[in-house]
Amino acid sequence: MTDSKKTNILLVQRDPYSLYILKEALKEEGYGVTAVGNGEEALRFLMRRTPDLISIDLNLPNKTGIMFYHSISRNKKWSRIPLVTISGSANGAGKDKGDWDVFAGRKVFGPSIYLEKPVRLEDFLELIHRAMGKPPTTRLLPTEIEAIREKAIEAIKSADDEKIVQLEAALSKNRKSSKNIIKKVAAII
Repeated sequence: MTDSKKTNILLVQRDPYSLYILKEALKEEGYGVTAVGNGEEALRFLMRRTPDLISIDLNLPNKTGIMFYHSISRNKKWSRIPLVTISGSANGAGKDKGDWDVFAGRKVFGPSIYLEKPVRLEDFLELIHRAMGKPPTTRLLPTEIEAIREKAIEAIKSADDEKIVQLEAALSKNRKSSKNIIKKVAAII
């Protein structure tokens, strides 16, 4: 099932297609993956082995993701496992709506990361890497890009004409490498 030398991830998804895509992507990234289709299977797995991270869909058949979270949060050993939650219902709509306050408005140890569907595969993998303490990839997340964009706009608005000319020259010379562009923009402004 999983290779004990690799970082092991328990992947819990109700949709077989999503389960397959995420499992294969994680394996390509070098993770050991155990994939199951519902919360009951996930709990049975936890009784045998402890993964390094759990990625779970909140809208599962039988034992939902929120019910699963309640179960693992009461266990001292399991409650320390980083948890990545994925859901199509960010507002908690669904059969466990009354339990949604576990996540809403509070910081709890467990759901280290929450992703709302549709999830871009690149973002999912980047967040898994970060949760596992792996070095970040060169790819920036949309929120990071937006923060850089806002800083750049403010810096450009306050830059004098000479700085703008230098910026344009740096951008036109280095269109191939976004890292070099960011470094040059930061050095100029």
